[in-house]
Amino acid sequence: MLCIDRYDGHVLGLSALTLVNKSHSLSGIAVCFARAVNGTPKIAALLLAAGVSWKLGLVATAIGATIDDILDPDIHGKLTP
Repeated sequence: MLCIDRYDGHVLGLSALTLVNKSHSLSGIAVCFARAVNGTPKIAALLLAAGVSWKLGLVATAIGATIDDILDPDIHGKLTP
């Protein structure tokens, strides 16, 4: 199968293909940021309720996220087709 550029025009003086690719990347970054902002207070509340110090909570959260990424590094491929 041959890949072709489908966006060969220009929008506001920029290549349409570049504009679509940059927009796609920025939307992905925005989604990741929103998910992190949404999850952080929940993690902090659970740790606070458990009486964990914020330093230990920070380290535990970082270790947990790292272990999760090591055990299932391709989670993103499973979420979308």
